[in-house]
Amino acid sequence: PVFGASEQGLRLISFQSFLVVACLMGLVPAVMLAQQKNLENDLRHNEAMLAASQRVARVGHYVFQPETGHWTSSATLDEVFGITPAYPRTLASWLELIVPEDREAMRRYLEEHVLRERKPFDREFRIRRASDQAERWVYGRGGLAAAAEGKPQSLFGVIQDITELRRAQGDFRMLFEKMIDGFALHEMVFDAQGRPVRPVGGERIHD
Repeated sequence: PVFGASEQGLRLISFQSFLVVACLMGLVPAVMLAQQKNLENDLRHNEAMLAASQRVARVGHYVFQPETGHWTSSATLDEVFGITPAYPRTLASWLELIVPEDREAMRRYLEEHVLRERKPFDREFRIRRASDQAERWVYGRGGLAAAAEGKPQSLFGVIQDITELRRAQGDFRMLFEKMIDGFALHEMVFDAQGRPVRPVGGERIHD
């Protein structure tokens, strides 16, 4: 009887253990799925915030592959350039966006300064938007990213539309120059009683 009771108890414990394991096997995937969904939601939220920030600041990003001559761009950079997803993203098509008189200088800067000498891309330049041919000033900054073994390096960078900033700077410069032109310096001579006698080089005001 004692042995029989012990065997029955062992069977009960084994069954309970089986239920626990079964519950855990069903619970763990559910927890992992919930965590994955939370991560995906956080990622989508961060991407939306990044896109909104880029639109407000008028700054977009790109990745250029020197080995193939192709590049990809963010939605905000497409807006700055005035291009659509169908626009060909090659080195030649990028140079087409730059005003004609600056294209050769920009090509040399990219090939020699950035790709050959491996120095950062840091330059203000003018573009002509593909959509409306409007001339805009942009500021680009980037650098070659370290690549995995056996893979070519890529150039990652950001480009910001600074047209309004340059206009504001130009207006301030003009205002400052006009203020300087409007200034006149005069030197006065005063007597012992503090009365003005005459400007330097001028006639006496009174005797």
